Amino acid sequence: MKTRESVFEQFDAESKPAVWKEHEEIEVLLNEYVTSFEDQFVQLFPHRNRLLLLPEIESNLTKFISTLIRPSNLPYDFFHYTDCSQFVSDYIQHEPLKEPTMLPTSVLTPQTLLNEQVGNSIDMSILLCSLLIGFGYDAYVVIGYAVERITQGDRRLERCPFLEEEEKKAVEKKRVLSANNPYQLPNKSTLTSQYEEVMFERIRAKKDVHDEIHPTFNDEDDEYFGRRYHSWVLVKAGSRDVGTPFFLEPVTGRRIELDTHDFLGVECVFNHLNYYINMQECSEGLKSMDYEFYTPNKWEFIFLTPPVNVGATNSTPLELSATIGAAGSDILEVPPMLFPKLKVPHDQFEKRFPDGSKKFNFFMVDCEIFAEYIRDDGLVKKITFYEDIEKSNIKIVEHYFKNRNDRLERRSIVDKTSYTHEYFGIGRSFSIKELIQTPFRTVFLFYLEGRNDGLIKRVETKDRKYQEFFDKRIDGLTYRSVSFVTKEMQESFKKNIDITNNFHNASDSFNVGDFIIEKMTEKYTKGATKENVFIKRYDVLKSVIKIVHHREEKQLKEETILYNKDDLVQNGVSLDLFEGNENIGNLPIEQVKFRDLIMNERQCLQKVRYSKSEANELLTELQTFELRLYQSGGSYLTRTLYDKKNITNTLSNVISEVTTIDEDTIDASDFLAPYLPDEYELGTVLSHEEAKQTKHACLQALAQRLYERSSIIEERIEREQAELEKRRLQWAKKSEHMVIDREEEADFFKWQDELHSRICIAKDRLNKIEKECAMLYAKLHVKLRNDPRMANLYNQE
Repeated sequence: MKTRESVFEQFDAESKPAVWKEHEEIEVLLNEYVTSFEDQFVQLFPHRNRLLLLPEIESNLTKFISTLIRPSNLPYDFFHYTDCSQFVSDYIQHEPLKEPTMLPTSVLTPQTLLNEQVGNSIDMSILLCSLLIGFGYDAYVVIGYAVERITQGDRRLERCPFLEEEEKKAVEKKRVLSANNPYQLPNKSTLTSQYEEVMFERIRAKKDVHDEIHPTFNDEDDEYFGRRYHSWVLVKAGSRDVGTPFFLEPVTGRRIELDTHDFLGVECVFNHLNYYINMQECSEGLKSMDYEFYTPNKWEFIFLTPPVNVGATNSTPLELSATIGAAGSDILEVPPMLFPKLKVPHDQFEKRFPDGSKKFNFFMVDCEIFAEYIRDDGLVKKITFYEDIEKSNIKIVEHYFKNRNDRLERRSIVDKTSYTHEYFGIGRSFSIKELIQTPFRTVFLFYLEGRNDGLIKRVETKDRKYQEFFDKRIDGLTYRSVSFVTKEMQESFKKNIDITNNFHNASDSFNVGDFIIEKMTEKYTKGATKENVFIKRYDVLKSVIKIVHHREEKQLKEETILYNKDDLVQNGVSLDLFEGNENIGNLPIEQVKFRDLIMNERQCLQKVRYSKSEANELLTELQTFELRLYQSGGSYLTRTLYDKKNITNTLSNVISEVTTIDEDTIDASDFLAPYLPDEYELGTVLSHEEAKQTKHACLQALAQRLYERSSIIEERIEREQAELEKRRLQWAKKSEHMVIDREEEADFFKWQDELHSRICIAKDRLNKIEKECAMLYAKLHVKLRNDPRMANLYNQE
């Protein structure tokens, strides 16, 4: 693991600009002036600790510390101070001071710190201050004293800040949804009870449960309390709409208020213009500190530079003028910016962390953060909650994902109960929104906008019940449930002959896969049907259909009607009459109604079977994706520009590793013949320009061939999926208005399974082509390099 000491040992100054190797004339004069100031300060205040004025940088050259601040704004997507502080905290690996009570004699320049990604709090504060000033903030580096947990970056007593981020996102999402709803009723004023307020005050006066388990920690127990050096950043008011000043902790990226107890004292403050020494008493902390640096008897400053508010008149990022300290000035000032503007390569910026990931330990919570595209499964954050302070028993594990093909965004796992809760983004097949799985229950939640049937929720209770909830349907259906026959019920049926006979009939006709239906229930909104039906319950085992109507305005209870199939048969009515669409003009009205109910019963059964098939298909698809992901070891993430860059880097690695190709894999024909110039003579070597054009044409032809192959498969997948969706819609409409026999139903589900298998095979072939692209390109590069006709191209490279 890289350390700050190794950075100084391995630093190569020869490859750097002159500013790392020698002093300019203005710097020599500046160093003499600062040395003289330091000598006078020591004589006047011998009891004060040593000031950090002229540290050595990584090239062993002494520099005035204010000149190390290089105001810069990086060309990336952050503009606020929170973005800057969080970037420094994530991007740099903090290394505590070796001697906590002594200031270091060396400091890393911000650009070297960005390159090496390891440094102490002083290095990180200088970098953070450079970015903040570059983005228009009035920022200063503070060197002072802090408690041990701050200097060590110990966050074990803090509440996990990522939880607060998720809570804020949830609140903001709820606010946006309510703001976009024009029919949202205004919130009424909340009525409060004085008695409840008194009781609440009594409860709040007692010790909270969390405080009882929270370990007590006394900072004053530290043997070096009040003497541990640390550095942070002060942001003053007046610039970028900053109303009140505050501190920024570079190690954690947190904003800390001025009256904090974490910081115990201040030795000095500096920016790119001046250096200020604190002369105020800090025995009681920083509560009464005055940060007006030109106040007499409170601050000593090195240069006579007048106070400047960096961003008071400009809220945009600025590149500060380089006219300060120009030649011929009567007053010595800090020289212009000596170091070049700070730069971070895009690939390094995307990694975000020194090794692409970072771990944090909070109170009863562990958190691990990953850069995007670092992991093949798209994991970007993992939060583990524990039940005890010792973190011996895991309670919940939260996984957050990005850029996954299956649109999975979050997964919560409770180990003890095998509870799994998955959240999906918009665009997933079947428009699934959330999936909750337990050993005995599975819950599906759907995006209403993406479904034609109005399904918003599906609940499956293992081997017992199946429920569906609907919204905004034309027919007014809001609920459908199916109860299955359990093993205990089958045993009890043996004692009842009538129910046993019905059970055998149900096992032949009313089944969903291996499950036998006991009863089915549907509920409708008021006024959705002509008869104003509320509930339709089909009791299969009892051969009873129960209809419950909505209660009218002057009725005391709902009207209920029972239809018994067995009674109808005893009255001489044949149930075969209801299997088809025969002429019903001569039938009594009651028999016509009963016939319609039997048709509705069959349609309900068909819809239940279709819904169950869809649920099984969805679960199979999710399990297949996870299985392919972890067995093949491939990446199933959505393609982006950065991902393509990674593919290019992978291709370069593969080319360097592939040094020989088996003769059997090389085509006996001349693979370059179609791409050689027209005037090419056999046996000659191509010129550099001709070889370059030939290579480009050859690679372009391979890319076109691979693109055509993948396009054919993609078109086939789209065609098959469109056909599947079309047939499903036709089947749904047909099942709503007609009674479908079991043979036709079996043929439809068989065709659906075969089509789904073809789609899965095509997707696997497409993934295989994408994975083979890098190897095909690598082999072609090697063939081109080994061809003697291309010698002029590769010899010059």
